[in-house]
Amino acid sequence: MFGWAEIRPEERRATLVAMLTLAGFMAGHATLETARDALFLTKLPSSQLPIVYIVVAVISLAIALFSRSRAASGTGLRLCGLFGGVSLVTALFGLFLGSPGTLALYALYVFSAVVATVVLAQFWLLVGARFSATQAKRTYPFIGVGSVFGAIVGSGLSGLLSFVLPARGLVFAAAVLFFASAAGPVMLERIAEAPKVEERGRLPRKNDAAGSLRALERPYSRRIALLLGVSTIVLTLGDYVWKTEAAASLAPERLAGLFALVAFVLNVVSLGVQLFAVRPAVRALSVSGALLVLPVLLLLGASGVALGGGLGAALLLKGADGALRHSLHRTASELLFVPLPTRARAAAKTLVDVFGQRASQALASVLLLAVAFVGAGIPWIGAGMVVVTFVWIGLAWRLRPHYLELFRSTLRDSATTRRVELPSLDLGSLESIIAALNSPHDGEVRAALALLAEEGKARLVPTLLLYHPSADVVSDALDLFVRAGRKDFVPIADRVLASSDRADIRAACLRARMAVSPDRALLERYATDPEPRVRATALVCLVALEHESEEALARVEQVVDEGPLEARIALAEAIRYRPRSVFEDVLMTLSRTDEVELLLATLRAMATAPSARFLGPILKMLTVRELRAEVRETLVRMGETALGFLQGALADEERPIVLRRHLPRTIMRFSPPLAARILLEQLPIERDGVVRYKLLRALGHLRAVEPELPLDRATLELVTRATAVRAYELLASRLVLERGRAREPKRETEAHGLLVRLLRDKEQHAIERLFRLLGLLHPAEDVAAIFRGLRSQRPESRASSRELVEHMVATPLRAAVLGLIDDAADEVRLAAGAALLEKSPAGYEALLAEMVASSSESLRALAAYHAAELGLSDLRVAAEAVSLGPSQSLAGVVDAARRTFAAFAPPRPALG
Repeated sequence: MFGWAEIRPEERRATLVAMLTLAGFMAGHATLETARDALFLTKLPSSQLPIVYIVVAVISLAIALFSRSRAASGTGLRLCGLFGGVSLVTALFGLFLGSPGTLALYALYVFSAVVATVVLAQFWLLVGARFSATQAKRTYPFIGVGSVFGAIVGSGLSGLLSFVLPARGLVFAAAVLFFASAAGPVMLERIAEAPKVEERGRLPRKNDAAGSLRALERPYSRRIALLLGVSTIVLTLGDYVWKTEAAASLAPERLAGLFALVAFVLNVVSLGVQLFAVRPAVRALSVSGALLVLPVLLLLGASGVALGGGLGAALLLKGADGALRHSLHRTASELLFVPLPTRARAAAKTLVDVFGQRASQALASVLLLAVAFVGAGIPWIGAGMVVVTFVWIGLAWRLRPHYLELFRSTLRDSATTRRVELPSLDLGSLESIIAALNSPHDGEVRAALALLAEEGKARLVPTLLLYHPSADVVSDALDLFVRAGRKDFVPIADRVLASSDRADIRAACLRARMAVSPDRALLERYATDPEPRVRATALVCLVALEHESEEALARVEQVVDEGPLEARIALAEAIRYRPRSVFEDVLMTLSRTDEVELLLATLRAMATAPSARFLGPILKMLTVRELRAEVRETLVRMGETALGFLQGALADEERPIVLRRHLPRTIMRFSPPLAARILLEQLPIERDGVVRYKLLRALGHLRAVEPELPLDRATLELVTRATAVRAYELLASRLVLERGRAREPKRETEAHGLLVRLLRDKEQHAIERLFRLLGLLHPAEDVAAIFRGLRSQRPESRASSRELVEHMVATPLRAAVLGLIDDAADEVRLAAGAALLEKSPAGYEALLAEMVASSSESLRALAAYHAAELGLSDLRVAAEAVSLGPSQSLAGVVDAARRTFAAFAPPRPALG
């Protein structure tokens, strides 16, 4: 209802709580305002109001300067406490207003105004931290209903109670309403998780004066502050005119009833505007246009006041203010902050809500005091309002291009970085995106096309874009037209095809045109085109049009075998548009290449008509970094057939290790239960350390995505024990090297130091793998935080983590794990895990022999070089036979070992 359906299910609970919390506070505030105005104007003249406004501004600024609220994580609890405190102070005012003095009335007026400023600023900051920028346009209009609905409840209740209670009784009613809404902020914080945005980081202090003043460094923030500051001046002058005219026209005992009645009627109108007009107004006028509605209406009222309209003109002013300020104008004002980064948004809101508006209220009060000093009447105030309102309208109108520039900036950023989620597009935003199609920067044009496609606005893309000089832009536009089922681009495509001197653009036009409107005669003509890419595209389309065309298929195969690279790429791109089983052999042949661009085009063609035959070639493409993401997406779309194939490849140790190391992350993209079973089955038998590590990371990702994911505990415990054993083996090996160096200083060589550091690093990596396994075994524990605590510089953090490990890990592994993380000497640590080691550590030279035969390339290479440094001829044959993987990153080390050995006597047989 009234836009509720547009709010997504996962957002509704938080949105409803926010709306009800705002409603409760505004009901209390409206009730308190009615009592305040009636009490104040009954005892004091309206000429005292400017003084009160100045005091309110000064106190609000003081609160902003000295408040040191921290990040959003505690805002809900603090706001709850603030509500409770407001309720208590309001009740105390009720107790002491039995026979109010002048000072008490001033205090009540100032308190009610300051409370509104502080609480509403904190509330909207809490809401802004809980909802992302995209959610704001969906949720803010509905949350804003709470403001108006609460004001209706408050004013209606005030009107009813004013017949049976004095104004003092309304103060107690306001205290009750404040207290009733106190639980809302805590509930909101628990329900809605703060959005995870890269630039969000730590939110600035909510009321930190320095942070707020730094917001002035942003031109857009300055314009918002100036706009809303000018609007506050007009609204303050209007409020003074209304109260002055009301106090002059009615008896004091009738003021409370009048204020309550007018407030109730206007709040009902405001609710209708909020429910029925805000959403369409923002969509039709854009945010900046919606900001013009209130000042235009106020201009009419101010003109009436200037012409001496009396209470009627003042009521018109109050009517525009009451109907629109807390509905359309408030929602549009809040949406001005939506395009800002989160941190800048918080600082800018504090700047505007506290500094800007209250300072502007003080300025308006000074103007009122000046008017009173010179003896000018209400018409002069109305004339001043007319002038300032024109300034307001001008500022709102000039804000529009700056607001849209933020969307253009997002487009420019998205052209070179990953996509950024944007708010739902209003008319102005849509205009800026369409205007980006004329940008001289290809990246901006392509980003705009992607946004329009995602928003379902493909029909708005002009077909004349096919005349763009960039082949990438033309290709993107053609893809969009084909996916949208548009045929209106065909005449333009035919003209470009016939006249362009760009073969890549002509080929793209031909394949897209034939996808929506095949023409055999046209294809036969272009099948003899002098340009190989156009000719290859036409041949593919002919085969797709007539499966029995043996001649065309033979010519396609000729291009595959003999054609230039550009023609083969064109073949693959055309097959992507017209996938047929007859092209399977063609694609298999095209995949036997090292050209990345051809592989990419072939992969995309294979993805449009997946076949089990393609699994082998697609899997080989996984080793190409530029293709890896699309390969994984293609395999996932192929379903369980691809998953079974990947399982076999992961278990096949004959496959290149550079390929197998990318398989765990590929497998984890499939159904979590199936993927977890495959990964866990491989974990205990996997021999390559990097693959084991990636298996663990993939399992950790799956568990994070699905916390209740079942994992075989026996297998995890087996691997956990083996990992602990490996960590102790590495520790023991390092100690052998260090003790051997101490006994024979000549062993302290460059390679010795590298080996010691390498073993230490491998030990730390083994401990990290151990804790990843513990995280899988104990999903209820925050094992990552425990691991971070163990590495902390704070002794109390390390002690706490160690205590948690001791309670988490069961015997008999507990002592061994504690030994690995202990701060004690290495010999003491090794003793804690001695029971896990099946044999005593080898001697120095025997250890080097084991390392030369290790499965680790780095250990093999460094051990071979160290053996050569020491002249260990017994290890010469084994060291010179060291082989490395395809990366050959350590080939220089092995070659150096061979050259060093060559300086010694001829090789002797290796140790048996």
